[in-house]
Amino acid sequence: MSQTRKRFYARTVSLTGGAAVTLASVMLANGYTSTDGFEGCLLTLKPATATLYIGDDENVRDASGVGVYQGYPVGSGVVQEIFNEGGIVDPNAIYLYSVGTQNIAILLHAM
Repeated sequence: MSQTRKRFYARTVSLTGGAAVTLASVMLANGYTSTDGFEGCLLTLKPATATLYIGDDENVRDASGVGVYQGYPVGSGVVQEIFNEGGIVDPNAIYLYSVGTQNIAILLHAM
């Protein structure tokens, strides 16, 4: 039986606080099973209880400091859409950071 490519990922998941992780690793740990990769064209993130910080590597944090930088903040309950017209949204290249553990809603529409 061949596995088909999932075209849509929609989950509310727990994000462990205190360490930056890729969106791809969060998705894999929470039910994403497609073997065709992660690329999508629209990503929506919504943190439940605290600010979520989005960055482009493992050094994203909630404040700048030695060897780290403050990521793009998304406030509690705020819906953030990431859209790449004519391109891809790659969860392997998106890092998430939260000071404490919280739930986040993830919606990825695959290409």
